[in-house]
Amino acid sequence: MPRSLMLSVLLAAAASLGACGDDSHDDLGGPVDLLGADLPVSLPDLSVCPIPFQGFPGDSPSERRLDCTLCGCEIDSLSKAAEEGLWAKTSTGATLTDSTPGIYILTDGVSGPAFATLSSLNVAGPFYLDGDFDLRVDYLISLQSYATHVALRVDLPDGTFYEVARKSSSTGSNTYAAQLGGLATAIPAAVDQGTLRLVRTATTITAYGDADQVGKNLAAGAGRGARYLSARSDGCFAADGGSCTLVTTLHDVRLTTGALVDRR
Repeated sequence: MPRSLMLSVLLAAAASLGACGDDSHDDLGGPVDLLGADLPVSLPDLSVCPIPFQGFPGDSPSERRLDCTLCGCEIDSLSKAAEEGLWAKTSTGATLTDSTPGIYILTDGVSGPAFATLSSLNVAGPFYLDGDFDLRVDYLISLQSYATHVALRVDLPDGTFYEVARKSSSTGSNTYAAQLGGLATAIPAAVDQGTLRLVRTATTITAYGDADQVGKNLAAGAGRGARYLSARSDGCFAADGGSCTLVTTLHDVRLTTGALVDRR
């Protein structure tokens, strides 16, 4: 059922129940007002979906939480990720540039490994994944040499991490590769743009490249996870012909389900 229709049904049901109360139902305590202030769970505002994430800036004595289960959350379009402060950014031999499609990353491995990373561990306002989640980011590779990769990663407090990446090997083969708590898997990749996706349900973590399952681990940890987006060139190889460059654009980090919190 569409969410807007679901809300209409709930409101109609509430109005109907409120109108049905009469003196013949004294044991029920009178009419039931489902829209009253005492309702323990408020009806959601479905006018803005997915819910935009504004960050968790500053300090708070109590935990701050954004529940994305109902209609998803837009974490960041990444169109201003290089300039703005939602992400912690580190790089070596790479440049990050804001663009309308998303953050444009160029790595040059001529002098050795080059990389750029965006992390949710921003000291001014970190944010983490909590519970089950479905995390996605879109990518476009405009230029790549051998031994490069674009990755989506979640790190847990115990050092376990889950990663799905679009990779080009040192021999030029292209794959979607996953590292899921020590389980490594890979499948062929025939495209230069698509979606990297990590899904955790209870103790199962699954990695996808577009609609294809790359790997699954049934013994995943349930801790709160920090997010990383990265692009990397591992350096020059003879087959590169002296060029070892990766040019990629990352766009639209989002949760289709899950929750964001400001602490572990």
